[in-house]
Amino acid sequence: MIETRYKNKTTSGVKTFIKRLFTGSIVLTAVLVTSCGAIPGATECNAVVDSFMQAGAAKDVDAAYDLFVEEMAREDIENLILEYHQYFAGYQDITMKSISVEYRDGYSFAEYNGEAKYANGKKRSVDAELVKLGDNWELLSIWISP
Repeated sequence: MIETRYKNKTTSGVKTFIKRLFTGSIVLTAVLVTSCGAIPGATECNAVVDSFMQAGAAKDVDAAYDLFVEEMAREDIENLILEYHQYFAGYQDITMKSISVEYRDGYSFAEYNGEAKYANGKKRSVDAELVKLGDNWELLSIWISP
């Protein structure tokens, strides 16, 4: 009897702990997601990624190219947009999921993660690296999940 009670208490205690931990994780995640806009550069980075996705959907290579650092080859952007247009077609909007911004070597760098939504209901994860040059955030790289 004592052993059974102990096991039940332990199991109950673990379930309660997990339930509290899970609830805390939801609250913490909600706070992090809603506070992303408070991180310096977060809103601007989200706008750059959104603009890139819109340019890709419109097959506007020049507009997409203008969002990247000048070292990026225009041909690479053109190939990305034209050869992989299915990743842009039907794009509607993006929601920032997380961002981290750090200052190093005299520049601010951001690692961005968002979720792109499409007209057909599909969602894709989008990861980007950005750097702040002067007053503007520019893309270093972008990855869109298949």
